[in-house]
Amino acid sequence: MRTIPFLMLLLFACNAPDAENTTTTEHAVTEADPEADPVETITRQYEQVLAEMERGTLRVDSVLYECENEPESGMVKRHYRGDEQVLVQWSRGSEHSWSDRQVFLDGGEPYFVLEELGSWSFGGPATKDETGTNTIDQIREVRYYLQDGKIVQHLNKGYEIKSWEPEPDPAQIPSTPLEHRLGQEYAQPELMRIISGTLPEC
Repeated sequence: MRTIPFLMLLLFACNAPDAENTTTTEHAVTEADPEADPVETITRQYEQVLAEMERGTLRVDSVLYECENEPESGMVKRHYRGDEQVLVQWSRGSEHSWSDRQVFLDGGEPYFVLEELGSWSFGGPATKDETGTNTIDQIREVRYYLQDGKIVQHLNKGYEIKSWEPEPDPAQIPSTPLEHRLGQEYAQPELMRIISGTLPEC
């Protein structure tokens, strides 16, 4: 059974080069080459932010919140390079579900979004010891690569974690490219409000 997760950085290994190959150049973002593959450009850009996070060079502000009338709580975590907000992490969870969204920003505009959506339920064989009832986590990861606010690549993967079986390695589970939203605007009003500085609405 999953609890509310606030840091999901390892998920980026699923569709990105190894962390060892991540650039260590301090803020070396340049104007995009119009001939370059936009997905490759986006990948290099968010990998740079991950490298800066690992070195501890980004300023981090965190806010915990809890909904008064609903069984939900969460965290908004903002990462800054100087005064520029380069990453917003929004995690929320309730009794049987959770979600994590990581939004990478350039000039205040998203260019890469990773979403993890999950739920859990009781299931599986009855346990024969003091560990209690078995559970099944159902997890979906969604990746959006954005250029000028529009989706240029959309990846999806889903898997289950069964408490009585070895946990799968998400990095070894292939993503499925989705085409039905390519070229469309990435429209998430609540997420954009959080990026602008407000807390989630309960």
